[in-house]
Amino acid sequence: MDELPTPPGARIRGLAFLTTLCALLATDSATGAAGSLTNPLPEPLSSGISVELTPWLTIPSSSTGSPKARINHLKPCPGDARLFCNDLRGKLWVISSKAATSATTFLNLSDHFPGFIHSPGLGTGFASFAFHPEFHQTGLPGRGKFYTAHS
Repeated sequence: MDELPTPPGARIRGLAFLTTLCALLATDSATGAAGSLTNPLPEPLSSGISVELTPWLTIPSSSTGSPKARINHLKPCPGDARLFCNDLRGKLWVISSKAATSATTFLNLSDHFPGFIHSPGLGTGFASFAFHPEFHQTGLPGRGKFYTAHS
């Protein structure tokens, strides 16, 4: 792909434009005073809807420090009542049903990859998982297969 030519001084003009735009945004239009912003959105109205949260289940800690766990996804297992939850530190937890009170280890990536790095930063850890579309279909090649994304 050909790169479009950049006119001389285009970057300086672009930077000058952004600087001017920021200065205008930081100026109160009514008083002209710099540094004060007004909220252009009206105050939200109450919808009258309330939500009640009920504690249900706590995924086991994967660290003694904070955060105790690095939970990333909670997904239903296709074809049954189980839920699966991954921790960026390498564990895939299974919750047997919505009535369960605890989760058990289904997979520990550290068991399969001895050099598995799970510390925060640089996109490391057990990022995600997905079930094969034929996960619960007896006799098909995807039966029991799931995929993991980790780095």
